[in-house]
Amino acid sequence: MSYKSNKIKKILEKKGHKDVVIEWIPLIGPIEMAGYDGGWFASSDELTVEPLGYSIDEAIECIKDGDFEVPNE
Repeated sequence: MSYKSNKIKKILEKKGHKDVVIEWIPLIGPIEMAGYDGGWFASSDELTVEPLGYSIDEAIECIKDGDFEVPNE
């Protein structure tokens, strides 16, 4: 696991996610009338495959600004 993917994983684990898998898919495109394809993606026991952003900074900002907290049961 790379430093960047480990950093994203630790942030999600602090928010209560378990079995976190972080994946980087190389950017492809842009496709006509659409943006680039690829970037950082996360999945866990609480998430299906969730796109996070094209860069590490976008991914971290997405997690911090988004609704990624796991509710206490």
